[in-house]
Amino acid sequence: AFGHQQIKFAETVHDFGLVKEGQSVTHVFRFQNLGDEPLNIPRVKTS
Repeated sequence: AFGHQQIKFAETVHDFGLVKEGQSVTHVFRFQNLGDEPLNIPRVKTS
């Protein structure tokens, strides 16, 4: 049997609401690898 990666996010979307110009905001997306192989995340895309 082959191992697999399986990612589970605590949340998949975050809305910062109204952000004023020049204001800095951050958010941490927490996730867990439920698979039995190391999780590889080669790139991340935001919008």
